[in-house]
Amino acid sequence: MLLGLVLALAAAAIVFYITSSVQGTLSQTVAVVAASMNLKSGTILTLDGAAPAVQIQAAFAVKQVDKKLAPPDAYVFTNQDALNTVLVNHVVREDFLMGDILRNNDPRLAPIGTTSGTSITNINPPALPNGSVLAVLDVDNASIGLQPGDLVNIIATQSFVITDPKTGATKTDRISQTTLTKVPVYAVDVPAKGKIVVVLSNQDAVYLAQLEHSGYTLMVVIRKPGDPGDPSGSNPAGGANDPTSPVDDTSIFNHFGFPTPGFP
Repeated sequence: MLLGLVLALAAAAIVFYITSSVQGTLSQTVAVVAASMNLKSGTILTLDGAAPAVQIQAAFAVKQVDKKLAPPDAYVFTNQDALNTVLVNHVVREDFLMGDILRNNDPRLAPIGTTSGTSITNINPPALPNGSVLAVLDVDNASIGLQPGDLVNIIATQSFVITDPKTGATKTDRISQTTLTKVPVYAVDVPAKGKIVVVLSNQDAVYLAQLEHSGYTLMVVIRKPGDPGDPSGSNPAGGANDPTSPVDDTSIFNHFGFPTPGFP
């Protein structure tokens, strides 16, 4: 009987140990910091939250999560002062959704001194790969309804004077050519209505500047996304990777069967 009592106690002890171990494993949590609200790019974080900034304690809150579910680079909360030091006078570069967990050296945040809270580059930072720049074009967007994320080609047209070698008479001719292709539209009617902002490589921006300074008229045409007949495939935006033939007055007359223009 005594032996049975001893065995019963031993079994109970084993069950208690296993249960405690399992519960301890299941209850291992870590204190992380998560966004308490949706934070748009350009939001500035301060201690007092004076408009137009947002108070750090209103923007982020401590949250207990299972260690296994927490991101490996999650910021671990120790105290509010330490969190304030990390976040104070920082600007949101990329949107936080409510519940998003703060990371160590979070790339979605930057010190105010390194980026302006109202900078156009904060509209959609992921759309600006390294080495890219933003260029502004005059486009009557109301007539074509471009939207951020659209892809466009840029066609350049130049007027020039040709001279008849026999008589010395002159006339004006024009030539048009597709230049940059698959150019992403970054923003529309910014910084003013009637203008669009496009993403270019730094080199393509130089080409575009030279075209404008040389008197070319620029026109944008909208591409169909995912066009299976797109000859440029998955090439990045910019560059004449979707070649077209140059068109002038003579080629237009020939194409449509009109008499070829020229000097008498």
